[in-house]
Amino acid sequence: MVVGWHGQALFTRILLRYFFAPGTGPCPVLPYQGLRSLKYLGAGLLLLVLPPIAPAQAQLNFKVGLRGGGSFANAAGPDAAKRKVRLAYHGGITTQLLLGKYWSVGPEVLYSVKGDNTLQYGPSIGAELSYLEAPLLVRYTRDDAFIEVGPYAAYLLRTRQNDTLMTVALGTAPTYEKLDYGAVLGIGYQDPGGFSLSWRYVAGLADVYPKGFVNPGERVRLRNSVVQFTLGYRFNDFSGLKKIRLNPFKRRAKRNTDATS
Repeated sequence: MVVGWHGQALFTRILLRYFFAPGTGPCPVLPYQGLRSLKYLGAGLLLLVLPPIAPAQAQLNFKVGLRGGGSFANAAGPDAAKRKVRLAYHGGITTQLLLGKYWSVGPEVLYSVKGDNTLQYGPSIGAELSYLEAPLLVRYTRDDAFIEVGPYAAYLLRTRQNDTLMTVALGTAPTYEKLDYGAVLGIGYQDPGGFSLSWRYVAGLADVYPKGFVNPGERVRLRNSVVQFTLGYRFNDFSGLKKIRLNPFKRRAKRNTDATS
């Protein structure tokens, strides 16, 4: 699938509005002060990549793919203690807008499991946290090897406590912030045939617990930290796929008409 320069400009405006405009995107994240910095980070990454692309360039490639794999999730931050690595997983849909020979940019929609595997409050997370995660990554590729970087925003879908010991120690069931955000840094290999292998570090910048969770007015400085190993596949060419017939009755009627004639 190819799009012209005007299509690229429209695509960029949609990305900026979807991820960084107030009250839009997967969730209305910008009322949280910490996410304002991600607004400028994401916009800066786009501006860094777009200027080298000449307006006269005729066509740009847009590609879609799938990715999934294993994760090592843990708690990070100044207050983290008694933490233990959780073996987790992630997976979802990826997109890429190829901007010339080396650069590309695109959002992803992933289901990502985070948290830690501890049974006691250290402080620690003490739970499995499942997020709907939306990274926006800029990628530089050279000789099929690539490096990628960008921000992400995530919404907490489900929590599962590791044990009841943490609830007993705190005197109440833990509550977690619904929104998470941070930065992504990754490296990998993209085979021209479509398959890819990659490693990513996903660093949370938002505290997992709400302010005043333990003591009124105090915030526990504890964040998500995840290392991901991923196998992916990018669909390079859709020309070989048959067109989807949305109306099978029309197709059957045409076949009957040809038979009678």
